[in-house]
Amino acid sequence: MRIVVTSCIAALTGFSAPTQAADLDQILYGSELPVTKTVEIGSGWYLRGDLGYQVNAKYRSTVATANNPFQGLVPFTATGVLTSQNDYAKMTASIGAGYHLNDLFRVDVNLATFGQDSFSQSGVFTGGCGGTRTITTTNFVAGVPVLPVTTSTNADSVNCNGAVSVKNSMYLGMLNGYVDLGTVAGFTPYVGAGVGVAYTKQTASANGSCQGSQVVTGVAGVSQTTNTFICNNQAAFTSPAANVPLLNYKEDQWSVAYALNAGVGYQFTKNLTLDLGYQFTSAPNAMFANFDGASVTQRKGINVHEVRVGLRYDLW
Repeated sequence: MRIVVTSCIAALTGFSAPTQAADLDQILYGSELPVTKTVEIGSGWYLRGDLGYQVNAKYRSTVATANNPFQGLVPFTATGVLTSQNDYAKMTASIGAGYHLNDLFRVDVNLATFGQDSFSQSGVFTGGCGGTRTITTTNFVAGVPVLPVTTSTNADSVNCNGAVSVKNSMYLGMLNGYVDLGTVAGFTPYVGAGVGVAYTKQTASANGSCQGSQVVTGVAGVSQTTNTFICNNQAAFTSPAANVPLLNYKEDQWSVAYALNAGVGYQFTKNLTLDLGYQFTSAPNAMFANFDGASVTQRKGINVHEVRVGLRYDLW
């Protein structure tokens, strides 16, 4: 009996040994794990920022039937010198992002501001301010004042000093394409073109400065009249002048714009490129207001020539 049991155990041991060996082979000599490869995130993409100086800006035409922002404003008489700040024809700034399609072609999207063109004129508004006028008359009998007589009325048409102003603003969103014409000693000339939208905004404002006053007339000890005017929003006629908003006009517009570009890039490092270039921008239907100190005219369309300097940073 012992011989039979011993034989069975030996037989079972013989069968299980190969199975265990096979399992060990699978553990020790399993198939190779896949190799992890690094994926380049952002390869081909770049960021850019540019500053420009507009060497020339010309409006295309004048619109005779355009709305007058000052329509309905109380009469205004200019007394100061017309101030014109044509920042519009000076500085621009833009930011954007682009992609290298290959070594020859690239595209980018830019958002730009073209500064502001503003006009201002100081003068007098006829009947532009209001407040309360109080008139007190005091008579004297033998040097003794008699009970004064006082009347108060609303004064809604009082002349006051102030100023009018007109301002134009322009913003661009452009999709540009470029052809890089080869690199020599780190310099890469290019040409390009773009299309996008122009957002133009015209604002006009008129504000008066209302100052209270007091005038005393008559003969002291006989009869005197005190004429006191206090502006709305003033506690007393001696209080600081009160601002009186007389006009707040705003009109904005979207229109098509296009651009032509040429320039050269110089690669400082693997990722950083200095960009020097020229850009012609046209917005044929954009509207702008012009103020000459007496009237407002509307101009339609603008062509801008500018030189630009910027940096491009490649996200390799």
